[in-house]
Amino acid sequence: MRDLHTDAHTYTIDSMSDFKKQLIRQGIIIGALILLFGVFAYLLRANISHQSDVIGGLKEQRAQASQSSKNLANLITDWGTVQPYQSTVATLVPTKDTVVLFSKNLQTLAQQQQLNLNFSFQNDTSGSGSQVSSVQYTATIEGDMAHIFSFLQSVQDQYFAFRIASLDITNENKGNNVRVFFTGSVYYH
Repeated sequence: MRDLHTDAHTYTIDSMSDFKKQLIRQGIIIGALILLFGVFAYLLRANISHQSDVIGGLKEQRAQASQSSKNLANLITDWGTVQPYQSTVATLVPTKDTVVLFSKNLQTLAQQQQLNLNFSFQNDTSGSGSQVSSVQYTATIEGDMAHIFSFLQSVQDQYFAFRIASLDITNENKGNNVRVFFTGSVYYH
């Protein structure tokens, strides 16, 4: 009997040991599933957060593109308003490219007044911000005094951006002929 009891006791211990092993296995499996679910939930939350940031960035880009489109439309509208005045502004304050032709235009005007003109540009001063730029010049003109003053008046009337800073008149002892040395600036944008 003892053997039977011992066998039953052994059988009970073995079956309890199997039960504990099975319980531990199931606990490990459940723990692994919980850990796997936790990692999955964390990664899903991180992905959702990243996608939310991407969507926010795209919304901001869309808003900027929309604002740029509105600004461009306003610029086109403003350009249509300003365009008729552009030629007037260009005659008042020439561009740098047209300043280069300035000396040729003065030479033509001087020849029409029967005057000899020597004109040269000196220093270029770039404007900053909304200020216009300027280039300094020196010039000498020879001829009849009345023609010289007519020439200078024509230049002042035609070229708003032409300024005379100094003027020196020398008599040539040839009647009304004089030599005028003058300096100044031509403004441009």
